Amino acid sequence: MRNGWEFVPLGKYIKQSKKKIKVVDGEEYPAIGVMMEGRGFVTRPPFIGGKTTYKQLTPIEPDQLVLRSITAWEAPIQVTTKEHSGFHVSGVFPVFDIDAKNLNPQYLSLLCRYNPFWESMRERTVGSVLRRKTLSATALMDIPVHLPPLPEQKRIVDLITSVDSYIEALQQQLDSAKRSRNAVLHELLTTGSDDWIETTLGEICADGLFADGDWVESKDQDPEGDYRLLQLADIGDGTFLNKSDRWMNREQFNRLGCTKLEVNDVLIARMPDPIGRACLFPEGLPVCATVVDVAIVRTGNETLQKFLALLINSSDFRTEAFSLLTGTTRQRISRGNLAKISFVIPSQEKQLEIVNLISLFDGEIAQSVRVIEEAKQLRSGLLSDLLSGEHLIPASYDKIMGAA
Repeated sequence: MRNGWEFVPLGKYIKQSKKKIKVVDGEEYPAIGVMMEGRGFVTRPPFIGGKTTYKQLTPIEPDQLVLRSITAWEAPIQVTTKEHSGFHVSGVFPVFDIDAKNLNPQYLSLLCRYNPFWESMRERTVGSVLRRKTLSATALMDIPVHLPPLPEQKRIVDLITSVDSYIEALQQQLDSAKRSRNAVLHELLTTGSDDWIETTLGEICADGLFADGDWVESKDQDPEGDYRLLQLADIGDGTFLNKSDRWMNREQFNRLGCTKLEVNDVLIARMPDPIGRACLFPEGLPVCATVVDVAIVRTGNETLQKFLALLINSSDFRTEAFSLLTGTTRQRISRGNLAKISFVIPSQEKQLEIVNLISLFDGEIAQSVRVIEEAKQLRSGLLSDLLSGEHLIPASYDKIMGAA
């Protein structure tokens, strides 16, 4: 261990808060909850005196550690900031005061986002039902942690904060690019002209394929099969995510009469969230079919396929699709209703122009996504190295940052 580092129980520098307030009938108390894996806090409906069963609440102050003791295996723990002042938590949320003279609250906040710390929490949870496994305040304080001297804690916080600021700036650029892309697409799809024709998905697919996905029960799946069964989650927000882990063998595929997907088939979500989202089936995958929650559109025209994917992902199309949902417990838009949705399309030359222009936007957006992912991986590796003590930030860092 590096000079000055300690390996001590967390309880050496945190103590459970004893501050409570009495709940008064008719009074309203703003409330917060803690998200899993140290992701922060979320506003919850307020406690109302006389309606809540709680007789006492813990008021929240800045720089306190808050744990959700129930479902603690999810690592719902984080440090409060000034914006959380005035909120309250119930008794299932132990609150801890931090000895800021020895433990930087922001450093502790980083620990709350650190996988080895989550594992230490999970190892100490108790209970027979996973969803109700709890972590006591005492068990949390018993977790041993590596703590560098306070100046080193501050350097680690400063460095990770700088990386976070960089990632946030990249995310803002990405969000701006997406807004610009969608604004341009909306303008292109709504301007129209005399040569645009009104049609429907059913009419467009008259000589092609417009089919439901296949009804495949669990007993008809085979983890060792060679044919992949795609699912609703693969559509994502309009980009093929390639997430499915369901498979079938050749015999099952043929016996059920599954539809074999082809490159540039348009896959359309038929259920709410993400109703009306569409993506193109990409190259390079094994033989695939898709489930009943996903419709398949095939026209035989590559440009038209790509244009349809853009059109179907537009807000106007999704709004109409949502209005056509049927069912109660499992709402779905039928293939018949999808086929009836009307829209206007331009000539193939104009379709190609729109597809190529939006592809330029999508290429830049994809590159931005890759850069953000690389930055997040950098942050993760850097955080792991710094919190484990594998790399030391020299004291000269303070002088460099002071001169910056």
